[in-house]
Amino acid sequence: MFDKKIKLGTMFEFYGQLLTEKQQEILEDYCILDLSFGEISEELGISRQAVYDTIKRAEKQLDQYEDKLGMAARFEQREKAIRHLVDGMREIDVKISEEAEASELHERISELIREASDILE
Repeated sequence: MFDKKIKLGTMFEFYGQLLTEKQQEILEDYCILDLSFGEISEELGISRQAVYDTIKRAEKQLDQYEDKLGMAARFEQREKAIRHLVDGMREIDVKISEEAEASELHERISELIREASDILE
């Protein structure tokens, strides 16, 4: 449940502007403000079922946008690659402070340069 809500929130961040104003309002309350269906229904003066149905319809639309555009997946992939680069640079920093062999550091730096170039493409 928690992972599903996080995924929905992430997709809302990417594609939320493509939803109706009502869908945006309900998803913002649900994903960002972490309100329950009951709290949202009270706030908006609609039934809990209407809140649930709106979220399900919006979720389906967001999934369709992601299937076609893939922005969230690309963002996640780039984020992982950047984290890997940061880890590599930290590793080099430690090795430099430990006076590692220059050839080993050169190989690691070359690897990080290739990864960074791939991200930029």
